[in-house]
This record gives sequence, structure tokens and C-alpha cells, in this order.
Amino acid sequence: MPFNIEKDDLRNYLIQTLLNLQIHLVLPENASFFRLIMEQTQRSKQLAQHIHEQGPKHIQNAIACILTKANELGLITCEEPEYSAQLFFGIVRNLEWQVLMNIYVQENEQENLKYIHYCVDRFLEGHQKV
Repeated sequence: MPFNIEKDDLRNYLIQTLLNLQIHLVLPENASFFRLIMEQTQRSKQLAQHIHEQGPKHIQNAIACILTKANELGLITCEEPEYSAQLFFGIVRNLEWQVLMNIYVQENEQENLKYIHYCVDRFLEGHQKV
């Protein structure tokens, strides 16, 4: 993402990130692999740490960097970008749990888009200058 961004660019980037995550999570082969990884990490703390650092933590750090830059540019107020990145990924937490527990039900694409747009808009509202 270029760093001479505007607010709409940030919003679109966050929406696209969530859509990509959603698509990645619900693919049957990825969902099965995700469940297998969760099972295996119960047996190895080192594996769990490695998977976390190379997957979720890596993506979370990328989001924190974007939020930091958007804060520097005055697009948002984000004093704790790491916390905000964690909050951002909470948007897909319910989906992750459904996939992990093998109870995911394909929802309406329009409803998914509506949910993601709603959540990103609320996320950005929470980062407005006061």
C-alpha cells in the first residue's frame, strides 16, 4: 500500500484485508489445515510460537505498521497500533471459531460484505480525532 494514502485508501485496504482473510479461512483445504495445526500446536509450544509468529502475528504487525503510518499522516488517531491491530482482527474471530469447530455455514456474500463494511467503518470511527 502506498504511503501517500487518503482515508478512503485506508478504508479500502482494511476491507480488502478482511475479505482476503475470510476467503482464506473458509476454503475447505485451508479450514482442514487450520484444524490440524491447532491440534498439533497443543503438543509443541515451539511449533505454536512459530506458527503464530509466521502467520497471525506477521499479518497483525503489517496492519499495525499501516495504522502507524495513517496516524503519522493525520488520517486517524492511533496511539496503540499493536492493540488496534489486535482489535481489527477480532472482526474475523467468530468466523475463525466457526471454521475451527467445523460449523461454518456459507453465508450470503452480500451479507458478508455488509458485515465487513460495517465493522471497518466502526473501527475507523473509533480512531477519529477527538
